[in-house]
Amino acid sequence: MRQSTAAEQSIRRNVVLASGVTALGGLLFGYDTGVVSGALLFLKNDFGGLSSFQQELVTSLLLVGAAVGALFAGRIADRIGRRPTVLGTAVVFVLGVMLAAFTPTFPVLLVARVIIGLAVGSASMVVPLYIGESAPPSIRGGLVSLNQLAITSGILVSYLADYWLSDTQNWRLMFGLAAIPAVLLFVGMLFQTESPHWLVMRGRDADARRVLSRLRAPGEIEPEIAEVHRVTEMEHLRTRDLLSANLRPLVAVGVLLAIFQQITGINTVIYYAPTLLLARGT
Repeated sequence: MRQSTAAEQSIRRNVVLASGVTALGGLLFGYDTGVVSGALLFLKNDFGGLSSFQQELVTSLLLVGAAVGALFAGRIADRIGRRPTVLGTAVVFVLGVMLAAFTPTFPVLLVARVIIGLAVGSASMVVPLYIGESAPPSIRGGLVSLNQLAITSGILVSYLADYWLSDTQNWRLMFGLAAIPAVLLFVGMLFQTESPHWLVMRGRDADARRVLSRLRAPGEIEPEIAEVHRVTEMEHLRTRDLLSANLRPLVAVGVLLAIFQQITGINTVIYYAPTLLLARGT
């Protein structure tokens, strides 16, 4: 069996580090999605009692912000770069969770949830994008899947945090703990490079070669740059082109997958499991 060289080990380490740091955005996605399930049990008492509708607002406004964040994050990432967008997402996460943790009134909490949602939507778009463009094709699928693993891990961590803090009923700390991975994401991205694919799309081939020298074997650099140029020239589709005979089946499969993921009702379990279990026990 051929032993990997020091250069190959360094490349592998750089790729894994870049993916791992960026996947913290997925962890934040999952944590901020799940943490409200436990916080709802206690925050309603601090605001003089909340109606069912008000509790639903606390939960659902994150999704409203996420829809907006996902809608614009791709355009922002195309304009200013993947790395600055991830850095900005980390900042928005910190601002949102800190505002939620120190909120003085219920309306401010709702604003905080929208801000967190903006970061969640941005992370859902730019994190897998950055990982996919940084990872070599041979392991790209596995590393992009790391983002999904980070999301589910974040949900698990949020439930553990809720359970750990349930005796103190400190819902503010439940929200505020998300600032830790958000800061780690920001600091970690300061030491990462821009996506080589974005650099190529911007005509900065020399910078892309420098970045790829850390992430690819020497013989893989020029073919990948040529491939990105080829794909970029083809990316001028209009929205109506998605309904063409060639693309219609792919679009249908993607839409159906999204529907099947949600139709199971799993989000209801994630958001309201503690509330439902408490109601059943009373």
